[in-house]
Parts: sequence; structure tokens; C-alpha cells
Amino acid sequence: TWGLQATRAIHSRFTGRGIRVAILDTGFGPHADFGGRAITLHSYVPGESAADGHGHGTHCTGTACGPRRLIGRTGYGVAPESAIFIGKVLSNAGRGNDSWILAGINAAIAAGSSVISMSLGAA
Repeated sequence: TWGLQATRAIHSRFTGRGIRVAILDTGFGPHADFGGRAITLHSYVPGESAADGHGHGTHCTGTACGPRRLIGRTGYGVAPESAIFIGKVLSNAGRGNDSWILAGINAAIAAGSSVISMSLGAA
């Protein structure tokens, strides 16, 4: 939650309501904190579902879109009321190729995403 405090997002009146955030990474969840949320899931990795077998995509989704208020715990998301588009563009090993990433970007744009988050690296 230090990030919410440092960016002052925790005090913002903006919640992401009405926007779609695309997270292009290793997939998503499942995660109990996202129950009832509008989440679209697609995998662009051949032979793998959109489920996150790595963990990084779920973590990034939590930072961007996780809840701000939880019973008995501190919230952690910047845009807790946004619609979520998950594009699995990296494998369960955390690796991908350009064509998977480009497919995810194109799909996120076509789905009307206002924000595209990609926490990717290369060697």
C-alpha cells in the first residue's frame, strides 16, 4: 500500500469507473479479491490458458486494479472500479515473443482499453 500513499492515489476521487484497463502479462488468478469484477481473459500463448501459472500477471493486476477497501485488510489497487482486460502474452515461464505481445496489444485496443499495462523485460 505504500505505492498508493506515495502517489496519493489512496486519496483520489478517481476509481477507474467507466474505463477498461488491459494487463498484458502472464495471465490472471484466480484471486478471491476480484470476485464480482468484470474481467475479460484471453491467452495469446499457444497451448496455455489465460490462468496465471507464474504469478506476475496477477500481481500486476492487483497493483493496477485491485480493491482499495477490504474487510480486515488494507486495499491495494489504483483503479478498483475499472473493467479488466487480461491478455496472457507471456508463458507460465514468464517468456513470450513479439507476435503474442502484438496480438495482445491489438486485442486490448479493439476491446476499448483506455490503459494498457505491460511489465515486460527483454534480454
